[in-house]
Amino acid sequence: MSGRNLFSKCVGIVVLAAFSGVAGPGALAAGELRYLGWADYVHESWVKIFEEEHDVVVTGTYVGSNDEYMAKLAAGGGEYYDVVTIVSSLVQPSIKAGFIEPLDLDMVPNFKEMFADFQDLELMRGPDGAVYGAPWMWGTNPVTVNADVYPEGNDFGILFDPQHEGKISMWDDTSTLGDVANWMGFDNIWDLTDEQLAMVKDRMCEQKKLVRKYWSTPGEAIGMFASGEIVASNSYNYVTVELQSQGHNIREFVPEPPIGWIDTNFVVKGAQNRELAHKFINFLLDARILAMAAEHLGYSVSNPGAKEHMDPEVWEKLYMDEGPQLLTTMKIWDEIPRREKYIEVWNEIKACP
Repeated sequence: MSGRNLFSKCVGIVVLAAFSGVAGPGALAAGELRYLGWADYVHESWVKIFEEEHDVVVTGTYVGSNDEYMAKLAAGGGEYYDVVTIVSSLVQPSIKAGFIEPLDLDMVPNFKEMFADFQDLELMRGPDGAVYGAPWMWGTNPVTVNADVYPEGNDFGILFDPQHEGKISMWDDTSTLGDVANWMGFDNIWDLTDEQLAMVKDRMCEQKKLVRKYWSTPGEAIGMFASGEIVASNSYNYVTVELQSQGHNIREFVPEPPIGWIDTNFVVKGAQNRELAHKFINFLLDARILAMAAEHLGYSVSNPGAKEHMDPEVWEKLYMDEGPQLLTTMKIWDEIPRREKYIEVWNEIKACP
């Protein structure tokens, strides 16, 4: 994969979804589907199609980091949400905690249209072998940089460059510990020892004087780049895409070795609208919808049939011909056995003087 940037040439402009409100407890409106996840994953350009086809309304509760998921699911579960999108590192913990339930695959016929590797993904199965989730998007998180300041280079160490003190930013998520540990040369980035975590903490505490802000939403990162407040950050692809669409000279790169992720849709345990939840997951796996999503978001997708509906240039730039086999060349976001310890260390880093 050397030198590859999976996403820097992707096209599309992300417009954050703005649906009818934030899901909450109380009476469930007839024909209402309640979603928990990333706002850009329920973009109005495709969600409106689902709403019109099924005469329903999709309402959303949105997260800014993966660390929010477990607390939100524990606090309400099916009382609050019907469908949730969960990153690969939280799938098994969510199954073990009873936050999600097995899919009724008879209600998700598009599951059989996915790449075979995704249909057989052990990560998505429970102890009894039941399939819990349907992978949707996958890829890596890049580093976004101001190309006027950093016209070339793909070294994660840019984020530790003292010449731009106060103009570096980092995503406020424990996965950032994995990013830094990967750069430091650790292989076991999701299961670091106390000693290794201490080394990562020391390195990031040294970095803190360079950091303008630990951002929690893409809008924050976009705003800081656009205003010139920051020149580099670990990032999301759509941060880069949106800034480029605004005319800013921004580029991105995927550090080596790359870290990959898989985002998957699940039915929340106790969902009040279980049938509609399955219909929505099936809808999101439709080749036409995935093609639309890929062109908007710049992420790789789980259904190879999307090729028929996708701009060939986008398909090629997303390396879709290689399919999920590309994930075998990456360090996938995996379960963090000591997530509480990681969160503790992350909070200590943010509190460093």
